[in-house]
Amino acid sequence: MAAGQAPPRPLPVPEGGTPAMSEWVSLAAAGKRLGVSGGDIRRAGYAKVTAARLDAWEHEPPVWLGKARERKRRSADKAECRPGTHLVEVSCCACGTVRQVRPGLVSGYTHLVCGPCGKAARRPDVPSRPGMVLVHEFSVAGFFDGYTYRIATAEERASIARAAALARAVFPDLPGGPGSDA
Repeated sequence: MAAGQAPPRPLPVPEGGTPAMSEWVSLAAAGKRLGVSGGDIRRAGYAKVTAARLDAWEHEPPVWLGKARERKRRSADKAECRPGTHLVEVSCCACGTVRQVRPGLVSGYTHLVCGPCGKAARRPDVPSRPGMVLVHEFSVAGFFDGYTYRIATAEERASIARAAALARAVFPDLPGGPGSDA
């Protein structure tokens, strides 16, 4: 020991001696048992924790532990109030795959199709009512594509009429054209 240095002090544990290696508890395990994080224990000045000290903290919580628990409770309360933290379960209309997503991502869609079903061309039927269209939006909730049934705008109706006229001109034998019995 160098001159002017104090002798090393034994660790302050209830038994008064140095604990064996098997008595050490990881900060993460101690934090889980106390209801705080291992980082909270480290910030309180403890790099290692013994089982005896952990039992003592459970029996009589120190001030820093009460403050850490209160901070964690306030943070959890605040998280419940934040928009978007609540998740809803949505399912694919083709295969039934279920995922949890934020409700704002999927609101307004009449059908959701998962990625594999979208690639396999399994999607909702086109509406049979005249004047209705099926609008497809890609990746509305990451894994899902969204489909919406709605009334077509005047511009969309004109576009559909032009596409139908072009199809009849190119493929005159298609069913549904003028003069067909279908």
